[in-house]
Amino acid sequence: MTKCYLIGMGGTGAKCLESFVHLAAAGLIGHDVWIGMVDQDESNGNVTRTKNLLRNYGGLHTSLRSGDNDLGQSPFLRSKVDFPTETDGAQGASTAVWAPAPGVPNLSELFSEALMVPDLKNLFHTFFDGQDRQTKLDVGFRGRPYLGATALQSKSLSGAAFWNDLLGSLNLVRSGLKVRIFLVASIFGGTGASGMPILARKLWERVKNMDNGDSFKVGGCMMLPYFSFPQVQGDGAFMNSSDFLGQTQGALKYYHHLFRDESFAQKRLFESLYFVGWNPLIPLDYEQIGNRGQENPSLLPELYAALSAARFFTKDESGYFYTSCPGVKETLSWNALPGMSVDHGDREIGLKHGLGSLCRFAFAFLNAYGPYMGRKEHEAYRGQPWRQKLIDEARVDLSVDANAETLRNLHGYCRDVLGWLAALCHLPLGEDNRTALVEAMAFAEKPAKVTRGQPPLRPAEQFDRKSFANLVHDAPASDLAGVFWRVNQGQPPARANGLGRFVGALHEACQIS
Repeated sequence: MTKCYLIGMGGTGAKCLESFVHLAAAGLIGHDVWIGMVDQDESNGNVTRTKNLLRNYGGLHTSLRSGDNDLGQSPFLRSKVDFPTETDGAQGASTAVWAPAPGVPNLSELFSEALMVPDLKNLFHTFFDGQDRQTKLDVGFRGRPYLGATALQSKSLSGAAFWNDLLGSLNLVRSGLKVRIFLVASIFGGTGASGMPILARKLWERVKNMDNGDSFKVGGCMMLPYFSFPQVQGDGAFMNSSDFLGQTQGALKYYHHLFRDESFAQKRLFESLYFVGWNPLIPLDYEQIGNRGQENPSLLPELYAALSAARFFTKDESGYFYTSCPGVKETLSWNALPGMSVDHGDREIGLKHGLGSLCRFAFAFLNAYGPYMGRKEHEAYRGQPWRQKLIDEARVDLSVDANAETLRNLHGYCRDVLGWLAALCHLPLGEDNRTALVEAMAFAEKPAKVTRGQPPLRPAEQFDRKSFANLVHDAPASDLAGVFWRVNQGQPPARANGLGRFVGALHEACQIS
């Protein structure tokens, strides 16, 4: 058995977690996974969106993988994604995201400059100029890894509920259980660039003298620059994308020496390390200033990062791996993505099959089934064969609060995954380098320019049903009439019960070959 832990650092790390969650929903992660986030900017829009997605996934998994409702052998929501609880009993503090210096306004306050003796204060001023000492930390480390490194090194991991969960689990290493921890972050920002080696080192310090230390592995994915944005106007404290390449060059030189020279118990700091970049940079037509305003659309390189985490959890390999985008005039099809598959016993699911079937399921639920399962609407459809077989015979009462909430959460998740896919397919790359994964125009508007957040979805009743059979590129499948026939005539997944019978049967009916 392998215990898997995935930690996203900074806003970029949070967005990579978002892609990972959708892989899990599609049945493409072979393990249960504990997920956490590290970000000084706790209100960052990217972090908030990922937190909401994780809460929704966790609620759906609890509702449809336990008790009276169970998806049985369906690949949908097969993996449990364990997200830290939202409150820490006695203190009432959030544990969903760990901020290295919560509530600390600036570096001067973090190190209690006012209490320093003169010699120590002079040394402090030598390392950090006035702007560094007074830069507000409420929106993160502003693309300055030396600020992030200073804050992280000054903090003990003990005592924070977020880290107590993670560090406590390392005791499993003593029993010989395999433990894999994967960190993902950008190399050009503030939190991730500074934090990855520091956290990896702190984790190794806890494990290096344990028995069975060989069963512990740390992996990571460093995101090289992959997007750009207009220069931020202000006091000069904000990061600009024109600085990305210089920041990256300096960071890579540091990491080269670090990974070459540093080891724990004769093992490298990172067992496997992936690098993902994009050239030319994907242009985002708005400023990046942190807080709630920094909510970027999902971008394809983040899916590559999520796939690297999935690979690390399932394959025994070591070394450094590099991922680049296809040629400038190539279409980004399913074949351009790293290959992967997960064995579910009765079938093996690959990337196109898993995500393509999930896309079709979300479309079908939102457009053709979900609207008729509300508290009031469902009574008019009792005569439908699928309704009798999958709802009534399973003794599911759609008017019960718990079932109504599950369907609302499912509705929300289906919108999330379609918005995510639309963002991947609406990358501003030009016609010669477009993304061809799914026919996103069938369910989402294509913005004239890239804006904050995911592309807006069409109202469900306005989804283009004629496009459904060819919704997934290079994978023609049944139309909605064919799905209706399969839902009526087919069988729910083995061992499914309650509302899981309907959800599993619809997901099965939407499979691509």
